[in-house]
Amino acid sequence: MAGSRGAGRTAAPRVRQEKRRSEPEMEPEPEPEAGTPCPRTEMASAWIGDEYAEDSSDEEDIRNTVGNVPLEWYDDFPHVGYDLDGRRIYKPLRTRDELDQFLDKMDDPDYWRTVQDPMTGRDLRLTDEQVALVLRLQSGQFGDVGFNPYEPAVDFFSGDVMIHPVTSRPADKRSFIPSLVEKEKVSRMVHAIKMGWIQPRRPRDPTPSFYDLWAQE
Repeated sequence: MAGSRGAGRTAAPRVRQEKRRSEPEMEPEPEPEAGTPCPRTEMASAWIGDEYAEDSSDEEDIRNTVGNVPLEWYDDFPHVGYDLDGRRIYKPLRTRDELDQFLDKMDDPDYWRTVQDPMTGRDLRLTDEQVALVLRLQSGQFGDVGFNPYEPAVDFFSGDVMIHPVTSRPADKRSFIPSLVEKEKVSRMVHAIKMGWIQPRRPRDPTPSFYDLWAQE
């Protein structure tokens, strides 16, 4: 018995060694050299770069942070709002009279496309795209040039008989029973006819009536 037990104990380690030899050895991943970025960090940095590249914040362009407060509140004040630091944004001094405006109109070729920004009080020059947009809106056209108002419409309720219904809404319960509102209207009309309040129309006389046009002359 002792010999058999010892043989069993020695056979088990041999089987384990054979299993270990049969398993393929996994090669370790090569470590990146110093100075070369990891591919994961490259993907993360590229994703972050694309995210910030597509981000378009309009708040950076707005210098006046007054918000949606009506600008009429600042008509009697020398400023038009406040900046990010809480300092007042003063209105630009406009000491030009009508003569100066006329001279600017004659000398400046971009005078006709210059508008005043109500948020900052400064003069802004409209671009060609903005001018074209304004002209389209003034002429009653659409703002988007590529918009086609005459696209072929999809006729859902056409004359062709289709297999499936247009909507799968089940029929209401009130469609199977008589309408109570119509019942009340009919009962009121029957009562009015019985009381003589509603008279049937008299049949018209089909014979035409003639008269002498010069009888009084």
